[in-house]
Amino acid sequence: MKLLIWIAVSLPALAISWGYLPDGSSFVLYREPKLVAAGLLGWVLLVALAWSGRYQKPRDALETVFKRPVIFVLAFFLAYMLSTGAWTQVSANYLYEANQYLLLFGLLLMGLVATQRNSSFVETASHSLLVSLGIVTAIGILQWFVEIPGLAPIDPEIGVAHPSLMGYKNPAALALVGQIFLLAERVTHRSRRLPVRIGWGILWILELAYLLSLRSRTSYLAFAGAGLVLLTLWLVRGSVRRAGRQALVATAAVCLACVLILSVQEPARKRLAATTSYLLEPASYLTSDRGTYLLNTLNMARHHPFGVGLGDWQTAYPLYRLRDRYRAFDDSFEVRRAHSDHVQFLGEGGWIGMSLWVAFLGTLLWTTATQSDRRQACFHSAQVAAFILAMATDYVLELPYSKYQFFWVLIIVLGSIKAQRIEADSFVAAGVGVGHAQGRVAADRRIRRPRWLHRSTVPLVVLSLVGLGEVCYHWALGSRIQTAARIESSYQSARSSAHPERNLRDIVALAPRLAKGPGHTKTLYRAWLTVGEAAHRLGQNELALAATGRALRLHPFSPTTLRSMARVTTDPEASAEWLRASEFVKDKAVDGPSDSYPDPHFLRDTIRFQSRR
Repeated sequence: MKLLIWIAVSLPALAISWGYLPDGSSFVLYREPKLVAAGLLGWVLLVALAWSGRYQKPRDALETVFKRPVIFVLAFFLAYMLSTGAWTQVSANYLYEANQYLLLFGLLLMGLVATQRNSSFVETASHSLLVSLGIVTAIGILQWFVEIPGLAPIDPEIGVAHPSLMGYKNPAALALVGQIFLLAERVTHRSRRLPVRIGWGILWILELAYLLSLRSRTSYLAFAGAGLVLLTLWLVRGSVRRAGRQALVATAAVCLACVLILSVQEPARKRLAATTSYLLEPASYLTSDRGTYLLNTLNMARHHPFGVGLGDWQTAYPLYRLRDRYRAFDDSFEVRRAHSDHVQFLGEGGWIGMSLWVAFLGTLLWTTATQSDRRQACFHSAQVAAFILAMATDYVLELPYSKYQFFWVLIIVLGSIKAQRIEADSFVAAGVGVGHAQGRVAADRRIRRPRWLHRSTVPLVVLSLVGLGEVCYHWALGSRIQTAARIESSYQSARSSAHPERNLRDIVALAPRLAKGPGHTKTLYRAWLTVGEAAHRLGQNELALAATGRALRLHPFSPTTLRSMARVTTDPEASAEWLRASEFVKDKAVDGPSDSYPDPHFLRDTIRFQSRR
């Protein structure tokens, strides 16, 4: 079991994949392979954990887990967000998010159950997480000085060409912030041998240096804010004299390290200065891109107080751009995320979802800060605070690996807290004329389940079949993602080629593979748009209509998709209608669909017509 935990926790951070085109060029994928790896390994581990505890009263263990307020509130929040699928416009986006949250919540429950019967579970999971990010850091530092073949960064023009196995600076920085205080807790653990603590300490310094070199304002804010939380709790919960001396030494050491690193990184100093300006003038935040997304999401929530549905922020946002409507939204780019998980949940879950989310975060922070182990309380609270602050200004839970990492941090943090003894229920406590043992038997009879289900393997068999289906699903999703990447890369080659016909024919030939099998990501519509454009340029009008219609079903209010429909539609009247719809969404929409453009019935009927063809 330990080996399986190591594999399931550590490998998703290291997962990348390469692809090759017929012309000999290649591409590398960073984000999507982590989604597939987390799904495959997560379901295998979930089923294994369920089977390993089948003889140890799993029902009682689950009841103990659900008696924790933080788990109850999280379950309530996820239940509400899953219920928003009733009014989600793009069901594929909803299923994409729901599938991940169901797996991760199941892993959270089974992980906390495992910690009750196996004290080494948390230790193994923690070591796996820290070692995997240590490998990412080592590769990133090496890439900082030497170009590594096959690990081309996604956007080297921003000046950060060493994002390691994450592909881009922000995901790399968020992954480091997501565990750096857990690593610091290992360094201060006095029960460990000194060489081990020195090794963890060296790794912590390297990760801090790598983190500062990535120039991520969100990571700077999260690290500094969580450090203040750590310092405050260290002074409040420890012996004032001793804690004050230790906190002073630790703070001085961290500040000195940051000064030394930033002194040789002028771009990093500029990013830090930009972050500080928002703290000195909070009102200026509303004029930034994040502030614009916040104001427009408030407009979205005003029209949809119960939310637009889980995963559907990117679908609804084009219709509610009341403030600075052309920021990060033009003919070449359309924003797909709120760049803040809190704001994203406000748009997708409405005020109810936002309230439950805030309640969960508050309960989580309170639970970690008030645990009996003072040292763990300080560092675990700081780690939770780092996530909360990072989620305020960036899309942590929109990144598949960061979402996976967050739930594993929940398992580590909550699993470290000693489980409280289950109190006897009121029926047993009152006695009611029977002894303690008799009262327990009577209480068990009141809640007894059918004999065929009690101590039965039927639920485990069902879970195993579901897990097998999910493994097959994620395997098919990986193949579909690879096909979509080949399509996008072939189109880039066609744009730069003097004779693009070969690349366009390759794209058209990949269309059946893209349509085959299950699996979805929120960017799959772009692959269908590319197929439609390639077929249109080759004169294959029916395929162009069908492919663009698929893209429209996945992103119905995208001006780019609507313009593509206008271009590939052969009917002049329908083409003019699509073009007017595109212009309406791009230039006028602020309070949802208009009565005329885009007309929901026209869009739906046309999409249905395209799907029949």
